[in-house]
Amino acid sequence: MAIKPSAVVQGVPRPAAHGYEPRDVSVPWIFGIVLFLVCAGILIQLMLVGLLNHFKSRPAPGDGFRPNQKTVLSPSASFPRLQISPRLDLARFRSLEDEELTNYGWIDRTSGIVRIPIERAMELILQKGLPVRTNSDNPPGPSSADLIQQRSLHRQPEIPGDK
Repeated sequence: MAIKPSAVVQGVPRPAAHGYEPRDVSVPWIFGIVLFLVCAGILIQLMLVGLLNHFKSRPAPGDGFRPNQKTVLSPSASFPRLQISPRLDLARFRSLEDEELTNYGWIDRTSGIVRIPIERAMELILQKGLPVRTNSDNPPGPSSADLIQQRSLHRQPEIPGDK
């Protein structure tokens, strides 16, 4: 395919030639596609506004499940129970924890183990102190650093027969 020398003179097109190749680009098609995209975008926005207004005008969904005596299942059912109101469950859980931390109560009556409030427990620790191990028959063993040093002195092969 040879270039015609009469069409281009040193990179400048002849005055009679067009500024672009009409076979490559169709200007009406480009404007048509851009116009279609703008119209489609506006239409989508209007549809979304209508859908959101529809959802806003409806009441919020609630829990429509009302169990009767026949549908009450045993607590040992194999499916997970759904949490209906997490805020109320968390508030109930925290109130039970606060009650355990601030009141006296039994842990095991037969063994005589009781629960005391956390503030009282901290006061008792400050008064009596923490328990300390004072068994002189069993002195404390070597530290981790001592064990590492002893291991390096008695080097043995890890695999039998390996030297």
